[in-house]
Amino acid sequence: QNVLAFEDAVLTQADSQGLTTDEAYLEVQKMNLLLQENCMPGSVADFTPEFKAEWHITGSSKSFALLQDIKSGANPVRIEHWQDILSKYYHCRGDVKRVA
Repeated sequence: QNVLAFEDAVLTQADSQGLTTDEAYLEVQKMNLLLQENCMPGSVADFTPEFKAEWHITGSSKSFALLQDIKSGANPVRIEHWQDILSKYYHCRGDVKRVA
């Protein structure tokens, strides 16, 4: 239920900013990645070298690549006050590492 309320809040904010539905869902995905990376134990990891070799994968996992783009500023979260939205629903702003 909390997940759906969070998603609705992001989609509503995205709509108010003129983002398309596809753009809005990408923003939800970005915010979820930052929540996972900064508010939960562990981190978003890439495929291991062994896994890449076995499956002939040359790139990174989509989630890992997107997180790197967010962190580098190449693809930042576009939702205004996104940290406040995360904090309201998950009690963590998602912008700094809170858990090791």
